[in-house]
Amino acid sequence: DAWGLDDIIVARVRAAAGPGVAVRRLSYTNGAFTPYNHPKPALFHNAQDDLTAIVRQIAANANCERYVVVTKLNGVLDGTNQTLLGVGVLNHGTSLFSRTHLFVNIHVTVFDGQTFAIHSNPSVSLGTVLAGALEMTALRGPHRELDNALYPANAAAAANSATLRDGARALLAETLDKTLPAILAP
Repeated sequence: DAWGLDDIIVARVRAAAGPGVAVRRLSYTNGAFTPYNHPKPALFHNAQDDLTAIVRQIAANANCERYVVVTKLNGVLDGTNQTLLGVGVLNHGTSLFSRTHLFVNIHVTVFDGQTFAIHSNPSVSLGTVLAGALEMTALRGPHRELDNALYPANAAAAANSATLRDGARALLAETLDKTLPAILAP
């Protein structure tokens, strides 16, 4: 919350939607996305069904044409079991070969405002999947390398770092600016 990431998302959706399109932020309780982020084990589980149910509940009386939902996406550092969830900072490697990165792993889902059907995502294609698979870095998805000295000593230091906050906000905005226009096209 202190980094204002939700504010960046609303601003970039507003910019991508264009003039004359009303964009508003819907409020939700702090734990609203827990069933989606931490589903109960089940034999047949569909995360999209969980997300749809959550969006239906949040948007019950909002009467919007579409709902844009940005969720955390699980990424993995190649060659490890390290999960990179959402927006964060990572230091990997050893001593002289250590590298520090900001990363943004998000997924944008657009729901129809009446039926809550999920719109198809035009940015996901065989070409984009293959391009990501051929990328020659251990860290896939939007990321920006930082000076190793910027890696925080602990979570509190990361939360209070203006450099990390501003870098994460800029990377999130850049990522949304690349993906939202195609996703929101009529």
